[in-house]
Amino acid sequence: MTAATHSSSPVLLVVGAGPGVGASVARRFGREGYAVALLGRSAVTLAALSEELGDAGVEAVASVVDVADPVAATEAVAAIGERFGRIDVLHFNPSAFREKDPLQLEVADLLADVAVGVGALLTAVQAARPWLRPGARVAVTGSAAADRPWHGAASLGVQKAGVRNLVRSLDATLREHGVRAVCVTVDGVLADDGPFSPDRVADSVHAAAHQDEAGWRTELVHRGDTHPRLLQTVLDGTDVRALAEFYRELLGWAYRPGDEPPAPGEPDDADWLVLHDPRGERRLAFQEVTEQTPTTWPDQTVPQQLHLDLTVPDRETLELQHDRALALGARLLLDRTDDPDEPLYVYADPAGHPFCIFVAAGA
Repeated sequence: MTAATHSSSPVLLVVGAGPGVGASVARRFGREGYAVALLGRSAVTLAALSEELGDAGVEAVASVVDVADPVAATEAVAAIGERFGRIDVLHFNPSAFREKDPLQLEVADLLADVAVGVGALLTAVQAARPWLRPGARVAVTGSAAADRPWHGAASLGVQKAGVRNLVRSLDATLREHGVRAVCVTVDGVLADDGPFSPDRVADSVHAAAHQDEAGWRTELVHRGDTHPRLLQTVLDGTDVRALAEFYRELLGWAYRPGDEPPAPGEPDDADWLVLHDPRGERRLAFQEVTEQTPTTWPDQTVPQQLHLDLTVPDRETLELQHDRALALGARLLLDRTDDPDEPLYVYADPAGHPFCIFVAAGA
């Protein structure tokens, strides 16, 4: 590694850089003007990726290291911090795949795998901490194996559940310093192309690292963008604070940061409030209206009233889902796609119920 020349550009550190997701993340951030530092075990892979990034005009450095070796990994991360003077995004990618079921897997095997897929994150963040300034992000490649493990590779599910848990603890520890952590859970099998290609996962990692801190989520799921995601159910009310307080108390949920009630004596002019469940997921939102006729259900004179918010990751996917919704029988009510922050379509479903599909800004 060359001598220290502190960078004015943001710096991405990829821990566990390989030819798949790690390489795609490096390219994705490199296109955004990041300098890129790579840590991995294969000298051949690192050399080829560094050369490719350099040819594209990206400042790139690489170090061959066993990330599961705490001493070596600490030295390598510290060298990168000293070289650039900053680490803006730390992307953690490694995991160990060992095809053994729980009756074949030995304790030593399990602990060795956890050292790669979980322990190495702890080492990397601790070593990087002096260079993680306010606004820095830790982004981790997760997997649906955390919730739906395959018994034939039992240690992988343990690693992915463990690293997701560690991300939440890291975020809770670092957020008071302006540093946030997020796990991008890949809900599918990686493929060379299509919605689960490394490039598409890299787009999700980039979006996760750049989500709005006001609505920060420690886990975002990459589902391949084949369908929009249900973000929340929205209830109308003439007093959104009272309605939100009712459900907050009933369900034991918490306000989205920034939506909490004002101090006693201060005015409360909220017209839109959001509640998070214990995992930090948006579940209920409350929209103020000037008039509302209460439902008479089960009498059908006045039906029940609510709408659904569905989200997509980008404008390209928004247009794809717009076409799908219309083909399925939705009726367009509002086109607000000129909004630079949160482009949105509002539809009526075939029965007339409203719903939205939009690109979520810090969902």
